[in-house]
This record gives sequence, C-alpha cells and structure tokens, in this order.
Amino acid sequence: MNFFKIYVILLALMTEASCAKKVENGLYRGYEIPAYQVTKKSENIEIRQYEKVLVAEVEVEGKRKEAVKEGFLILARYIFGKNVAKEKVAMTSPVSQQQVDEEKSQKIAMTSPVSQVEQPGQSDSKKWLVQFGMPKAFTIETLPVPKDSRIRFETIPERKVAAITFAGTWSDQQFTDNKEKLKKFIEKNGLKTNGEAIIVYYDDPMTFPWNRRNEVIWEIK
Repeated sequence: MNFFKIYVILLALMTEASCAKKVENGLYRGYEIPAYQVTKKSENIEIRQYEKVLVAEVEVEGKRKEAVKEGFLILARYIFGKNVAKEKVAMTSPVSQQQVDEEKSQKIAMTSPVSQVEQPGQSDSKKWLVQFGMPKAFTIETLPVPKDSRIRFETIPERKVAAITFAGTWSDQQFTDNKEKLKKFIEKNGLKTNGEAIIVYYDDPMTFPWNRRNEVIWEIK
C-alpha cells in the first residue's frame, strides 16, 4: 500500500464525526487520547496532569509542514501493518510533533496529536520529532516490531502541562500567537516551564478549520 493510499484512508477515518469536538470518556471523535485530569481552567487554557503514555516516534528533517507529513506517513505505515507481525494497531488522537533541540539533545514528548513549533526567523530546515500515542492495551514488549528502523518507542512519564486549545488553520502565525498567549498565562501565574512548547493537532487536513481542535502545550514544573 503506497503513501497516498494510506494517507487517504487515514483522512477518511479521522474525518468521521467532524462536527463533534467534545472530548468524552478518554476519546476524541471515537479515537483514544492520552489520559489527563484538568486541575485548573481559565477560558481556553487548562492546567493538566497527564498520566504516563507509550508513544511510537520518528525523527525527520525538513520544513515544518513537509516534516510532519513525512513523519505521519512513516508511523501510519507501521500501524497499518508494516511491521514484523503484520499486525494493525488502532489509530489514536492526537499526533504530536516538536522541534528537536540538537544542542541539549532534549526530547519533549506529547501523546497523540501532532505537535511542533517553529518560530519566525529560524531556518526552514530542522529536525522534528513526530509521535503517535499507542493504545493503552499495549506495552513496549507487546507492540509489533517495526520494519522501519527509524521508528522507536518511548514511555513518556507523568507530567504537568499548561495547554491552550483553539480552532483554525495550521499556520505558523496561528501557533505562534497562541504560544505567546500561553506564555503570558504561565508567567502571570508564576509557573516555570520545562523545555519548549509543543503544537498538537487532533484533526486531519480535511476537517474545516473552524471544527479543528488545535493545542499548544508546555510542560511545567
């Protein structure tokens, strides 16, 4: 099955119930999401306590939009059966992507949206970490072994984050503006951040922008 066919199938699956944005019982539009508890809420900003989560991740290089597509397809092929056992793994939400800090070699992971941040003035080509959350039924030992050696698994420990949720397009400006709003909230509340902010995508490109759930999250101490 080629990249295009896989991408079309995933888009079709994720477009179901595109008008329903409510997160309920650990699901988003029928897809499993990472478990968390909201400890504080102020308009569209929340403080959340996430449980640990197992993710499949791949590091890719390039411009932000091209990198997330490439990483998405690599991981999609894996869950659609490109693994030693030829076993399918259920799709989750969201997919996450973040810029790799090469100087500190620090990975800041998210569960299952796609997350990533690129600031104006930075060079276009960068390294990005793209992640899918794995269904809770799996452990590292029971997940199918990938055929693609670039895919690795990571258990993200429990963590506390500040998250801002918003609809709209996936433009750099949109994410940068919301990151700044989140940063002001963090500073106003005397919180300390850990690492860099992460962009989270819950929906597919076929979802109308006003029906999308997008987030910027930032781990806090």
